[in-house]
Amino acid sequence: MAQLAPFQFSWGDYPARHFHPLAKLASLLALCLATAHANLAGLLLLGTAGAVGLAASGAFRPRMREGLKALAHNARFLVPLGVFVAAFRVVAPGDGRLFAWSELGATAIYLARLAAVFVFAEAYFRSTSAEELAAAASRSARRILRRGDVDPGLYLSLALSFIPRCFATYERAHEAALARGYGGKSGRGAMLRAAIALLECFIANCLRGALLSAEALELRSYSPARTLPELPLRRCDAALTIGALALAAAALALP
Repeated sequence: MAQLAPFQFSWGDYPARHFHPLAKLASLLALCLATAHANLAGLLLLGTAGAVGLAASGAFRPRMREGLKALAHNARFLVPLGVFVAAFRVVAPGDGRLFAWSELGATAIYLARLAAVFVFAEAYFRSTSAEELAAAASRSARRILRRGDVDPGLYLSLALSFIPRCFATYERAHEAALARGYGGKSGRGAMLRAAIALLECFIANCLRGALLSAEALELRSYSPARTLPELPLRRCDAALTIGALALAAAALALP
């Protein structure tokens, strides 16, 4: 099984695949909002729920060890982010002190929140395709507005798939650079030039991908009144959303 980039959809018959995209999106938003305000006990509860969500989205298949290794690989961007946050909160916090060691606990809580949000987002994107989300959002908007020529789901799916596409683009650019031996020279100047060139390639590929998406819509004669697949809401979808709201409330209520 090929290793997925962060926040990338995974094909497969996993339990989380059978829930409605909007129900999963509502659950994701509720749990992420609770994560932003929960204390340590609440974060432990939410982290447990996130692990269950990852298991339901197939993150630990075919073997637990491989799944954990892939998740650690995808979450490695949290390490430099954590160092950056800790440096600004602990080193020279701006109140006259050189080191604010009392901020270490608050920094750890902040990083735990980021990790929990990563887990929820990973579970969501692994189990929900952009096409499913676009169809569900557009059908709901058409029912509410009683119009058949609106398609807000397309813009929603493009916005939510922006981050996964950025990660995938960076992975491709980085692997291409390694395959060509680029940046192998020693020295800080050479490393800096290689990093700038890699960043330039990444930005160029992102812009190229955006232009190709627009061209693909035009070539396929895209219309806002396009036919969409039927995705009915079921009782299990309502149960998922209610359960996520209850879990978020419980996490916020913990002392």
